[in-house]
Amino acid sequence: MSADWWNELIKSVPEASKLRNHPLRDIPLLDRLYARVTVSVNEGWQPRAGPSQLPREPSSPFPYVVESDEEVERVGSSRKSASRGKGKAIASSSKKGNPDKWDRLTTAIEDQGKFLKGGREAFETLNPFSVAVCMQELVKMTKLDHDSELYWAAIDYLASDESGRQIFMSLPNEAEKIKFLERKTGKEVAIWYYQNLLKVIALLIENECLDPNRDRQLMRIDRGRGWRHTMQMINGHDQECYETLRMHQETFRRLCSRLKNDYGLRESRECGLEEAVAMCLETVAHDEVQRTIATHYQRNQETVNRKFHEVLDALVRMSRDIIKPEENELRQVNPILSSDRRYHPFFSACIGALDGTHVSVRVGSQKKEKYWNLRKQHPTMNVLAICNFNMEFIYTYVGTPGRAHDSKILTYCAQHDEYFPTPPEGKYFLVDSGYPNRKGYLAPYRRIRYHPHQW
Repeated sequence: MSADWWNELIKSVPEASKLRNHPLRDIPLLDRLYARVTVSVNEGWQPRAGPSQLPREPSSPFPYVVESDEEVERVGSSRKSASRGKGKAIASSSKKGNPDKWDRLTTAIEDQGKFLKGGREAFETLNPFSVAVCMQELVKMTKLDHDSELYWAAIDYLASDESGRQIFMSLPNEAEKIKFLERKTGKEVAIWYYQNLLKVIALLIENECLDPNRDRQLMRIDRGRGWRHTMQMINGHDQECYETLRMHQETFRRLCSRLKNDYGLRESRECGLEEAVAMCLETVAHDEVQRTIATHYQRNQETVNRKFHEVLDALVRMSRDIIKPEENELRQVNPILSSDRRYHPFFSACIGALDGTHVSVRVGSQKKEKYWNLRKQHPTMNVLAICNFNMEFIYTYVGTPGRAHDSKILTYCAQHDEYFPTPPEGKYFLVDSGYPNRKGYLAPYRRIRYHPHQW
């Protein structure tokens, strides 16, 4: 509106100065609140053309344009009262057709929409913190590259945050506006991160140049020595393989194949399966330490330790399928006994022999007293084992400290171990004098002299 128009309006209506100084600030909200509310021809007027120029027809069938249910009821009640007052005259006038009524109604609606649209445009133009004004200010900034990520991130931020637009427009200079946008869009953090990353890289390069160990040499440089040593034992002389690994070449090949196919042992990129098994067997056979095996096979000590435990875990899984009695073995007479007159029929009910053995171990100082064997005078582990007459182990119990007595280990295994082969009714195991003579276990009679050379 022009200044003259406002001055005339303020003279007639002094309160209009408030609307001029403080225009409407939320046109979309007013649009949502009053877009569907209209007034009658008698009460309303068009804001751009002054009072309404629509002809006033009291007999118009559309005195109000209504939307709510209350207005429908009010219009219906007014019609009924008017019809009762005027009688047939009103009824006859309502039947007259008015071909221009829809045109007038459509024009009024269009004028209302144009008014709202113009109000929005005026609001966007007069609002100093609108998106359009902020975009104009953003385009005018010469220190901001319009092809940078900060420019596009700033557009998204200013379009979505009204308070941010107000702060942006209130900043005094361009440098502070750029700094504000960097902080709000997260670009400042990215710039700080890359700057510090460059500093860290520079420090690493400097430390690498100053590292006193940068010229140190590799300790084990013959990478293929372990594999060549393993292949020499497998394909060389059989006696050399037996002396090193305590098994023949064919047995070693079958062991490697079974561990790979049935028990999940896998080779790595740097160490083959046969070499890993050979390192484990040589460690156990000769009681070697990791450092010696690492030097012999030219491997890192960590590699030797890891491969040793991988092979050991596979051997433990295999032992569950091997060290156990066969089906019905404990209930049948062994053919070796039945074919030897020295034993049959005297030992026809015997199903095997049971005994304990002490194996030397290395333990820490805090466990040394627990594993100390008074008779052997060094730490040991008491292992309980049962074998049949085919010289095959059918049960072992490993891990008991050397101070434990043989009879206590047998009692514990018979009562708590579910895999212990309990002798069936009428059968027994042969035991030595360290065990009691009881049902299921036959020990030598005390104070009786035996002649082992006769057996």
